[in-house]
Amino acid sequence: MDVKGLCVRGLDVYEISQKLEKYVSDYFAGFKLGADESLFHEGHLFWFEEIEGMFPKKHLKFFSDKDKFLCMSGFIAIRNTLDEEEQHVISLIMNEHGERAFLLCVEKADEDGEEKTAIIKDFLE
Repeated sequence: MDVKGLCVRGLDVYEISQKLEKYVSDYFAGFKLGADESLFHEGHLFWFEEIEGMFPKKHLKFFSDKDKFLCMSGFIAIRNTLDEEEQHVISLIMNEHGERAFLLCVEKADEDGEEKTAIIKDFLE
């Protein structure tokens, strides 16, 4: 797998969170990460076939069924227009060794109330 992505080599989960905070605050106006907070609370290893549906079709050519990905996830709280707090699942898809970030995503309800995955930032572009 020889693709670019955002370099996060050598960063811990807090440093990665700080590096990505600006993308989350661009997507959710007013989002601010606390000093001791992390966007991510757990990580799992997935084969490409398990998560390929999350990638835009134009990026599928970069990967094969032999590739593994580290996916970190966590919850963020966002205030909506009614000043109510909404919880969203945020996730980061990286290469297997956690050196390159590919996609920063969020789970959120669409107009019909159905949960959908939206890409906050595509680091492969």
